[in-house]
Amino acid sequence: MRRVVQQLNKVVCALMATMVLLGALLCAVPTVSAADRSGKTSEMEWALVGGVLTVSGKTIPDFTEEAPAPWHAFKDEINRVELKNGIAAVGSMAFFECSSLAAVHLPASVKTVGAMAFAGCTALKTAVMPSVTHIGEYAFSRCFKLNGAVLPATLTRLDRAAFYRCESLRSVTVPATVTEMGDAVFAYCAGLLDVQLLATITSLPEWTFYGCEKLSSLTLPQGMTAVGERALERCEALVTVYQQGEPDDELKQAVHAALPDVLPDNVVSLPEQLPPATDTVYEQQDDHMHSEDTVLENHGGAVIETTTQKEYPIDQNGGHGDKVTDARIDMTVTITDKAGWETLTETITQQVFEQGVLKGETKKDVPLTVEIAAMNGSKLSGAFLQSVAGKQLTLRLTTPNGSRWRINCALLRGYSFKDEYDLTYSRTYYEKISDAHRKTLGAATAYWLSFADRIDFPSTVEVYVDATVARQAATLFEKTSATELKRLQSVAAGEDGVIAYPMANVNKGEQYVMAFNVGTVTPNDVIHTDKESADSDWLENYVPITDQYVITDVRGFLGLTMKQFTWIVVGCVGGLALVVFIIALVVNMLGKKKAMEAYRRRQ
Repeated sequence: MRRVVQQLNKVVCALMATMVLLGALLCAVPTVSAADRSGKTSEMEWALVGGVLTVSGKTIPDFTEEAPAPWHAFKDEINRVELKNGIAAVGSMAFFECSSLAAVHLPASVKTVGAMAFAGCTALKTAVMPSVTHIGEYAFSRCFKLNGAVLPATLTRLDRAAFYRCESLRSVTVPATVTEMGDAVFAYCAGLLDVQLLATITSLPEWTFYGCEKLSSLTLPQGMTAVGERALERCEALVTVYQQGEPDDELKQAVHAALPDVLPDNVVSLPEQLPPATDTVYEQQDDHMHSEDTVLENHGGAVIETTTQKEYPIDQNGGHGDKVTDARIDMTVTITDKAGWETLTETITQQVFEQGVLKGETKKDVPLTVEIAAMNGSKLSGAFLQSVAGKQLTLRLTTPNGSRWRINCALLRGYSFKDEYDLTYSRTYYEKISDAHRKTLGAATAYWLSFADRIDFPSTVEVYVDATVARQAATLFEKTSATELKRLQSVAAGEDGVIAYPMANVNKGEQYVMAFNVGTVTPNDVIHTDKESADSDWLENYVPITDQYVITDVRGFLGLTMKQFTWIVVGCVGGLALVVFIIALVVNMLGKKKAMEAYRRRQ
């Protein structure tokens, strides 16, 4: 009997061990929801809802073309990535060819960006990576729109072709902390104007700046003596090269051999203030000559690119004079810290408003557009807004997480501003719509919009969904109570999937709902913010967006509207008066009772 029991115990133990092993194997295998839009492994957990991909866990592992990331099937739908703090690395090909992703903000915990992690993200404009130490090969290659990328002071290794064919990249600084740098890191960055290469390396790697045909300002580190094969080939705009410290004779000869147009004497010491990098393009258009002058400055926490476009009439001899018939100014700015706002204020004031870059050339009002990428969590400066309030200037601003805004500064006259504004907002899918809200929304697809800060001046919030919602009516509601939704406005989504809501103010917190094609919304209710959508069946005429600013309930203390706060105050005052009345009544009754008792005792 004892032997039988022992055998049974062995069998039970073997079965338990097998079950434990199977459990471990199952934990290691990714589990994906029925809709295939969320999943979990032992390393990470992810969910894709309404175009927003959220990832949490220890790390995002490496993927391959044969075994891609679990969200790869939806790569064209992902327009925002939210990585939770705690993730140590973004693995190879993690977000390969996510063509709708416009901005990336890596948390401080991420130290490594793997090979081809963001390769082919053709819509990517900004990449914020505050604590990254290693960027893998081809990590950001073919990110054609990338123009805001700040390499952190933590970076030590920059692998081969990391920014290959980033054609919109205009300025880059490689910090001195970099000790390893691969070949062709910036090859074919055709728009690159200014590079400050401060890495601790002695030789410029092969093919580093091959095909950077507009590069006009290059700084090399002290101690560099050699230039790799084809590292400066096809850099026709480069005539002067700067080096930290006293220029090395070996480097002078190496630069001249690599690029004969740069004479040895044109390799000079780095001055205290670098001259701006420039680029000029002329193009004949019928009877006019069109010119584009670009000036790029990199100092004081801001990289500022100013492009002045002018048109001149062509005379009988085929030339043109100084008369300007049409002009416009565009600025593209990357703000890296708070000081950058002061730099931008000085630049706009001195170059545009005071001196006037077109002074005396044209009497027409010259439109000025400033596109700003705020990096590293930099918030919009109230002092900067004050400096441009009332000016004929349009701001277009993108936050590190991809939140987008447009501000017509002419409408800001008379406003006062606080120190800074956090323009971050989140868009989350409204999955389980409450019964009360369902009465208003019907069968419409809906999202919550939540703002990180109160914006108390006229602005237009631009919410990107995707191209599938083009020309659909997107209605914005304000959540005025637990059960009530107040319709603010209905806007036709643009061809690019962006919905632009012009607001007189927005409030902090989850108070807004955005819904598509609500049944009660008629074609005449819909605002069209671009001429393409106005040509649709919704509306025949284009409606200027500046005429449609919506004043929402202003919420202050505890998120209450003025009306709600007034009623609460009235209620509290009324309640207090009632309590005082009851106490007075009780005291009076007790006094009468006491007097009666005293009277009886005297009797």
